[in-house]
Amino acid sequence: MESVLLHTNLKKRTSIASQMAFGSQEFIGSVPLTIHESSSGDSNSAHTGLSDTKITANELYSLSNLIIHKKSSYFSTNILPLLKHIEQNSVNKVAQHNEGLKASKLTLETKKEMFLLTVRANKCLTSSKEHEAQLILTRTGTPTNRRESRKESRDTQSVTTKIQKMLNTTPRQIEDWTNEIEAMTQVERWIEITVEEASGLFQAEGAGLERAEQPNPFCKFGLMAQHEAFANNKKSKATNWDACDSICITNAKQTTNNPKWRDSFKIPLFPNRNLIVMEVWDQQSPNLEQSRRRRGKCIMVRSKKKDIGSQYIGRCTFDVSNVGGEKESQTAKLLSHSGKSIRGSLQVSTQVITTSHDDALEQLKKGDHGLELFQLILTEWGRSQLASGKTSLDNALPDSLLVLLKKIAELLGLSHFQQSLAFWPYYTDYLVQHSNNREQLTSSLFTISSLWEEEGQRLSQAQLNSFKNSLMKIYNHDLALIERARVLFPPNNQAAVHSLTNITKCLQQIFKFLKKLEMIGEEVDFKAELLARVEKDVTDWFSTVLSNAQPKFASNDELDQSSSLADVLQVLAQDLADSLKFYPNAFGKLGINYFETSLIIYDREINNAIKEYFNSYDLNSYFGENNDYEDDLDDVCERTQCSLSLFRLYIGIRNLVAFKQFSSDTNIELSLEKYHSLFKQFVRTWIDSLRYLTHIHTETISLETEVQTYQELNIKISVSALEILQIFEHCHDFYEKIQWPYIEDSFNFAVRVTEIIRDSAKLYVHYERERIKNETQRMLTKGGGFEVCEDLCLALNNCQYVIHYLEQARSLEKWTRLTDCFPLQASSFIETIEGLYDESIREVKAFMRQMIESLAFAFQKQFKQYFVGFMAKPDVIEIKKAIYDQQNWLENNIASTKVHLPNTIAPLMIEQMWMSVLRVIMPYREDVTKCERQYSKMFDAIGILFELFSSKGQLPRDTLCSYEYNLIYDYFKLHTISTTKLIRAYCKELVQTDRIPTEDLGTLTFSAMYSGKSGKLEVNFIKAAGLNFLEDYQSYKACVKLSVFPEQNHVDSGKTKVFNSGTNPTILQEVSIGIPGEIMNKEGVLLLLSIHSEASKDSAFGGSVYFPLCSVQQFSDASERDKTVKPESLTLPFTLPISSDILTVLHERTNEKAATSFLKKLNKRKLTDKTKGSILRIRNCDSPESIRGDKKGRFLSKLKL
Repeated sequence: MESVLLHTNLKKRTSIASQMAFGSQEFIGSVPLTIHESSSGDSNSAHTGLSDTKITANELYSLSNLIIHKKSSYFSTNILPLLKHIEQNSVNKVAQHNEGLKASKLTLETKKEMFLLTVRANKCLTSSKEHEAQLILTRTGTPTNRRESRKESRDTQSVTTKIQKMLNTTPRQIEDWTNEIEAMTQVERWIEITVEEASGLFQAEGAGLERAEQPNPFCKFGLMAQHEAFANNKKSKATNWDACDSICITNAKQTTNNPKWRDSFKIPLFPNRNLIVMEVWDQQSPNLEQSRRRRGKCIMVRSKKKDIGSQYIGRCTFDVSNVGGEKESQTAKLLSHSGKSIRGSLQVSTQVITTSHDDALEQLKKGDHGLELFQLILTEWGRSQLASGKTSLDNALPDSLLVLLKKIAELLGLSHFQQSLAFWPYYTDYLVQHSNNREQLTSSLFTISSLWEEEGQRLSQAQLNSFKNSLMKIYNHDLALIERARVLFPPNNQAAVHSLTNITKCLQQIFKFLKKLEMIGEEVDFKAELLARVEKDVTDWFSTVLSNAQPKFASNDELDQSSSLADVLQVLAQDLADSLKFYPNAFGKLGINYFETSLIIYDREINNAIKEYFNSYDLNSYFGENNDYEDDLDDVCERTQCSLSLFRLYIGIRNLVAFKQFSSDTNIELSLEKYHSLFKQFVRTWIDSLRYLTHIHTETISLETEVQTYQELNIKISVSALEILQIFEHCHDFYEKIQWPYIEDSFNFAVRVTEIIRDSAKLYVHYERERIKNETQRMLTKGGGFEVCEDLCLALNNCQYVIHYLEQARSLEKWTRLTDCFPLQASSFIETIEGLYDESIREVKAFMRQMIESLAFAFQKQFKQYFVGFMAKPDVIEIKKAIYDQQNWLENNIASTKVHLPNTIAPLMIEQMWMSVLRVIMPYREDVTKCERQYSKMFDAIGILFELFSSKGQLPRDTLCSYEYNLIYDYFKLHTISTTKLIRAYCKELVQTDRIPTEDLGTLTFSAMYSGKSGKLEVNFIKAAGLNFLEDYQSYKACVKLSVFPEQNHVDSGKTKVFNSGTNPTILQEVSIGIPGEIMNKEGVLLLLSIHSEASKDSAFGGSVYFPLCSVQQFSDASERDKTVKPESLTLPFTLPISSDILTVLHERTNEKAATSFLKKLNKRKLTDKTKGSILRIRNCDSPESIRGDKKGRFLSKLKL
């Protein structure tokens, strides 16, 4: 079945998958159309969207890809107005109108074939006179010359003609064309259903006595979704035929209970429709019988009304969701409307058929028809754009058109190369007239040539001629632009010089394309002809520009103009050198003229630079009395940075050497000598000026007020000298490669420049040392703050630059390759470099250590002042704002130094900041409530301090703003041992503030070891001393309990046997508990040893001590314990409850699960003193309250879960 792209004014389309099947007749297709009614409502005045197209009989069945179907009700209309679109000579018209089916039918007969046209249209809406309709075409006759008609429709020229007509209509319908192309690429699935036979049928319900007992059965069925197949009625579930797109009807078999139809139907298969509903009816209508006489088959159009004159026999359903490509047979029993089983069964066969693209597309893929079609679309689009008055085309095609072209290319199987060939004529014909699209033209050309080269394609003669014509169009276009610039611009104008770049780019592209022609051995004559013309045009143009590019330098403006000209010539030199690699003979004379002109420009520029920068000023006059040193030195430093001019000389020499291999002219050697002489003169003047500045710099060291000025001068001298070294490095590689006799000169220059860097570094270190000395002294005597810190950070940053310069000078060790030619000079040079580096690096690093110590001291002093204000402020918002301000300042200054604080300095600064905060907190502890606030602030300060001085240098701002205080602990990275020490210092400060007597609770002597083999911790308790808290309870016995802190469920606990109470009991007992090996190596896990007494029922504890598990010695052999393990004597702290609470929170990060469980229990605990009646409840683990004892200062409390 062939496909034709036929445009109508109905926008919505669907693919061929939405076709409908009608009986066993061959479904040809349908055409969507729009019917417009006049104001009088006369349907005879209707017209369709087919007004621009005539349809012949041979093309009628080619409309299958323009199908649209809509579920709706229909109304009758007159088909006669449609007949004007059909040729009168080839089609005979017979109109037949059927009021019962609510549709219009038309039979079209030719001499060899017969067609049936059915027009369906929606009901007229009150607000619109426009109706959607559908033209359905089926074949009713037997074609005798069907092959001939199909062959004629396959003609690709006919298809191309229709596409051309489509493009000539309205370009705004590109989206519709894209949908049509997409429909052509879809793969369709059909299901072929064959109604085989039925057996054991009853007489139909309601049949009268006047009928014969045997029925006249026919079958009616459709494909629909399972959930829409039947009406929702309590009494009976009738078939919902409105949910079916295609209704198929077999022919009727007369007077039989076992009919055999063998009728086949092909229906489009949709994913969501997998249920076939079949009904068997008894035919009793003469109208239906008459309509089925033609070949024994018919088509029945869907209607809401019950089938007139027919009686229902039964129905059945078939599931086709799993039907495959092979033919399958199924049998089902008939059911009544209510779902009850009745007599009779029905047998059907099903098979899925898959179809791909139409034959016309396959034909288009053969030969060059697809490429011609592709070019046709581009050409017609451009022509329509120009015809519409759009003379200024965009750089790119419209996106919608590009999508259409892409789909056509995929449909036709066009390669990238073929697509590029199709695009090129479009660009050439419609964009070459616009100068802003010249680069797009050339890039398009060489994109095609690249694809051509990659795919190994060979152009046909016609394509090659097209390329040649396009190439010459571009070349002529560029020459016209350049000629116009030459006429408009004065000879000495800078714009005329820059216009050279256009023709240079064009030359490069032409050369590359000619090389491709040369590679395939094509068109030698064309290449020679083009080269001759290019050589003549370019030589004349270059000569004109170069002759005009020799200005007389009489002022600074002309000197600037010379610099700009030199920049352009430098670029052109590289382009010309690349061109000479392809065709050296064609541009030999041109190259010589070019380099002679360049040398004149360079010579005049450098001579003027030397005169302007150095010789016209007496440097001694800058350092007389009553002069502004800063302005004068800055002026001199700016004049020493002449590396750009020097580098131009080097580029000129390099390009001249490259040109030398293509020409034997003796003038090249003379030009090289001139270039090098000029190079040496300029470098010598530059170095002498730098050395003189360094000498003056050294003599003025005593001027303390100008230290910063000389510091900046020294940095500029180092930068300038380093630029010279980098140029020397390039020159040395170049000279060594071509074996020139000028290496020694460059080598000697490099040694002198290196000495300048060495002296400059020494001077800088000296100045910085003196300045920091003065600043530190001022900070110690007059105070200081972040202003001093800024100066220190700036000094550190400058030291980093000095080290950078020294390392770059040292990196020129590749100069050791000169040893073979100049062993004495090279050896001396390497020794100079190494000595300079080692000596200077040592001085700079020693100076940096001194500055870091001063920086640490400044930070400490400033933070002490800062946290006094921090703790005194009552407003939390103001506190956070102050924190952020200081944090931002410190981040910026530390980041600017690019220096990481040494490992020995950072912990020292952290501990100093800790102590400052702790000392600030203590005086404000007046009552329990305020203590809680200060305690929270203390942990804020901990987080701030650590994050400021850690490697990240970032403050957890989100945590401070939106989380609880205890979540700050997740950001801590402090080591447990140092933190515990600071926490204990905090507790000591609390005791001193409360004036609580510092009475010890006693000491406990023990030894501990861990056996990795058995996984047990063995603790040998030796004795205890000074247990004064048991003085009043000597009649009771005591014991030592052993556990791990924080508590963990999988860790054992133990205790000793009771021993006699007293102040100095002897224990001599050993206790073992099982502990996993991984816990032993964790920092923050502690061994808790607590002494308990039977003074009360609840075992009030008298004291406890913590011992880190990571400090326990581990052995594989227990016999070594007595020789190596030393006993530990630890003091039982009087601040046990406070330390316990603080350490619990602190160690949460070490054992997350265990600590979380412990903290939940901690919230439920009560510390009570039953004897004195004081009760204290811990409300929050992160803000514990202090525990006050009795008047004697003894802590008598009880731990109760």
